Amino acid sequence: KSILNDFEKAFFVFDDSNINWDKYLKIFLDKNYLDILQIWDSKSSYRSMVIKKYFGDIPEGAISVPMNGAIYKADVISGQKTGLFYDQRQNHKFVASLAGGKAVLDVFCHVGGFGLAAIAAGASNVSFVDSSASALELVGVGAAEMKKSDSINTIRGDAFAVMKELANSNHFYDIVI
Repeated sequence: KSILNDFEKAFFVFDDSNINWDKYLKIFLDKNYLDILQIWDSKSSYRSMVIKKYFGDIPEGAISVPMNGAIYKADVISGQKTGLFYDQRQNHKFVASLAGGKAVLDVFCHVGGFGLAAIAAGASNVSFVDSSASALELVGVGAAEMKKSDSINTIRGDAFAVMKELANSNHFYDIVI
């Protein structure tokens, strides 16, 4: 389901709900490349594994993950899974190809996958909606690293309620994700 790899920093994050995770893990362990740190998240009752090379360090905070011209932040230790789904990169790229000069609303954005790609591709502005304050903070940090902070707006709240408020305020977007 979710594999994040940051080859520069040598991190692999597996969500063990992925039916094939054990095959990949076995390859790395057989080659003696990796240590495993297992993390249990009691709120969502899933287990993720942060895997590092022997010469690497577990990060203190979110790591930067450049992709499609954007810089995403992934909290591989205490984030919701990683918050970044590498398998969505082609979808992010497609939305980015439509976003130049457009106003974009990224709903259920988490760490901003679609919206940060849109900003990187020249969207005029992007509003990010999510219920998670920590996820929206990562959106802001990613936008800052891209030097695009002035082009974003983060809105914390229930996505359905926020969309109703936006519709009633006559605020319009060219692209809604």
